[in-house]
Amino acid sequence: MTFDLGSVVTINRLALWNEEFAGIATFNLLVSTDDLVYTTVLSGVSPTDNPIDLNYLADVFALGTQSARFVRLDAYNCPQPNPDGYDSGGLGEVAFAMVTDGGGPAIATPAPGAALLLGARCLGLFGIRSWRKSFR
Repeated sequence: MTFDLGSVVTINRLALWNEEFAGIATFNLLVSTDDLVYTTVLSGVSPTDNPIDLNYLADVFALGTQSARFVRLDAYNCPQPNPDGYDSGGLGEVAFAMVTDGGGPAIATPAPGAALLLGARCLGLFGIRSWRKSFR
């Protein structure tokens, strides 16, 4: 499967939730900036084979620092055979960590509405504090 990140970004980690019933046994991860030429970043990786009916965490894989718009995950084999007799594989979720120009993790900026609410709360707290002081 190929993921289009929307523009060329710098990524350095992959988080993968391997599905507990029909997960994948191994995978290769490749990156590209143009969807034509791909470079292999990880090869023959085996994610955790998670048990059925239990909550499980993501496996996190270091990728080095990669510039990519397209990330291709080539998955192989299903560790749990399907009772219907055909091979299938599934992933719970996949996430990539983007880095900023300084090399650190990208930091989400709050939406303007959230900043206004935070400002209103701070003003309210300041107003209550001032009101209490005036009655002393």
